Amino acid sequence: MHVDEAKKLMCPFGQNCITCECMAWRWNYEATSMVIGETIEGIKIRTNGEKMMSKTDGYCGLAGKEGAE
Repeated sequence: MHVDEAKKLMCPFGQNCITCECMAWRWNYEATSMVIGETIEGIKIRTNGEKMMSKTDGYCGLAGKEGAE
């Protein structure tokens, strides 16, 4: 969930969600594919898709992740 969306939701402890200012907020991890170089032929070399912490998307650690079973 995007931080701006979460701010509109009600927190179980009252008021609206304060997102990343709350100790229960957890950031999502997303796969990356950054260009880290280029061959002589112009073929782009990419990272291996390692996961990095998102800077915009997360979830409430108390309420749980969306779509989790």
